[in-house]
Amino acid sequence: MKLTLALGLASVASCGNRHTDPVEGTWVTSLQTRDCALQYTFRNGAVEQDRRCTLPDGQLAVEVTAGTYVVSGKTLVLTSTRSSCPDDLSQEVTYSFSRQGTSLTRISSEGSLVLQNSPAPESHGAAAVGCFDEDFKFVAAPIVALH
Repeated sequence: MKLTLALGLASVASCGNRHTDPVEGTWVTSLQTRDCALQYTFRNGAVEQDRRCTLPDGQLAVEVTAGTYVVSGKTLVLTSTRSSCPDDLSQEVTYSFSRQGTSLTRISSEGSLVLQNSPAPESHGAAAVGCFDEDFKFVAAPIVALH
């Protein structure tokens, strides 16, 4: 997918930054319901959303949804194409967003989610990839293409 974004030349020049993708990078927020964090990594039109949780036994578990993104002005469109939850369906979701410094706010009709810029995560070699069910039971599963 093609990434398009219109930025004023003055804003690009004032930052001294040559890339024009305002969401590129890794963004994280803690989830209050569990010992979990929600992480988005945006790079060159590809996005990965990870729900990273520490299980009661101390193991790191990751639920992965991946796909593409397009930025147009202050609109962000995410299209899921792969997931570690085999029952997920491919979908397209549109958000408004704003970025201020190291914060990215994703806005939808359901509310706002504020994420903080974070360095790319280190490899979690021992992390299990899979899916959480409605009772928060984790089942290991590979990342598969969605239909």
